[in-house]
Amino acid sequence: MPSDFHPILLVLGNKGDLITFADLLAAFSQTGETVVLNKQGISSGDTTVQLLQQEGHKPGLWQREAGSADLVWYLPLDVAAHFADEVAKLAHGKSLAGSAHLECEVLNEIRVHVSLGEFEDEFLVEDIA
Repeated sequence: MPSDFHPILLVLGNKGDLITFADLLAAFSQTGETVVLNKQGISSGDTTVQLLQQEGHKPGLWQREAGSADLVWYLPLDVAAHFADEVAKLAHGKSLAGSAHLECEVLNEIRVHVSLGEFEDEFLVEDIA
């Protein structure tokens, strides 16, 4: 969700979708291989997110370049494993709604907000303004 002040990456889905996301993060935490989320069933109409092992770059989610909708998520492998656990807990929990915030606590990084059941299906339709 673009914002002039506090942009976020909003990940919405049902329990199955979040399990897919958690599994993707867990696999990344084991291999460190670059992943493009959009090519792994995590889709967006206007944003691409590339997940890279954090080496020589400050961790967190960042715009590839100023004003770009292309994002790069630099994660240490242990942090990716922790994020996978957080998303899995949300997906496997008994609550019908909830969320997890995934951030590396670095100044100005883009926060990732993972949400289950907090938005109506109509929110996901791209034609709604």
